[in-house]
Amino acid sequence: MRNLRPVVNRRLINIGLLAALVTGAGVGVIAAVSGGHTASTGDARACGAFWAWYDQQSGDAPAPGDPVYTAYQEATTEPLAQDLRGVSDGLKALAREAGQDQTPGQALTDNAALSAERDCTSLGVANPLS
Repeated sequence: MRNLRPVVNRRLINIGLLAALVTGAGVGVIAAVSGGHTASTGDARACGAFWAWYDQQSGDAPAPGDPVYTAYQEATTEPLAQDLRGVSDGLKALAREAGQDQTPGQALTDNAALSAERDCTSLGVANPLS
């Protein structure tokens, strides 16, 4: 009579390895999906603040508490964060230049806003009003 112990052990090991593989793949998929969602949420909030400012701008700098000033802190994508920081810096320059030549602050704001517009659109967070 044959000894079945090695066959049973091998089957148990194979079943264990298969279960570990399936569990690992499931965990990887969940982590990838939730990680992407978490990362994009910050960008979506940052772009939302940018689009809100972009759609209501009247040429005047918004109030200091406006979310567009801090939108770069929400961004998780580096080019977007840099461009939104440029918008914030340009708006702060415009506020400092009140009653003076606002050309430098306006140029900084316009250039950064154009880049942020492209960044948000390429990230799939297009202007809701367009």
